[in-house]
Amino acid sequence: MVGLISTRVFNNASECTLRLGCRHTATNQETELDLGHLFFSFDGRINRAKWWLGLILLSVVYGIVVAIFGYDTDNLLTLSLLALLWVWPSLAISIKRWHDRGKSGWWVLIGLIPIIGSLWALIETGFLPGIQGPNEYGADPLAG
Repeated sequence: MVGLISTRVFNNASECTLRLGCRHTATNQETELDLGHLFFSFDGRINRAKWWLGLILLSVVYGIVVAIFGYDTDNLLTLSLLALLWVWPSLAISIKRWHDRGKSGWWVLIGLIPIIGSLWALIETGFLPGIQGPNEYGADPLAG
């Protein structure tokens, strides 16, 4: 599997996209992941692999910024703003994952229940497969 990152810029700045693509050598099939849709849209469905990838990418970016600015009280405002900016993409990928499970995006709120809620959300979104075939939130992300 070979990975590449490319940007596509059109005349209109609102049509810019960042895509992550890979070619599977066994099937010679190309897949493309629209990072803009993954992190900023609440529509559609994503599978477990994209959910995990999204969380890992967000965590790496957050870790890099914390490493650059340090974690002390002088930079607490900067880190707090970064944490707020981290919420939107986290919600976007989690809501799409709940959609893949056939549930409303409001299920992200289950994570607010101490211990049990977070564990429930992790199991449902991180380990259980999505609904096979299309559902009310879109086509099956694993369908060929």
